[in-house]
Amino acid sequence: MPVKIEKLPGDEVRMSTPGGVKAKHTSFQKAMAQKRLLNAVEHGWTPGRRRTTMPKTPMAAKGMKPMTPKGMKRKTDGMDDM
Repeated sequence: MPVKIEKLPGDEVRMSTPGGVKAKHTSFQKAMAQKRLLNAVEHGWTPGRRRTTMPKTPMAAKGMKPMTPKGMKRKTDGMDDM
């Protein structure tokens, strides 16, 4: 999406796209950050989505125990001790 950044009186800028004005009376740094954000959203970035901590290959195939997040204990059914 083409983004146009226009200089206003003082140190302020206006950021607009073909869909309309996205920011008025903002700083140049904030306009550039918003430009990167809009570009990321356009290319599939979703806010709030976290990466998984589990590897893509199954651990059972490698003979390893599954990973657990820090601070959590692994639930066992008592059969691991045998």
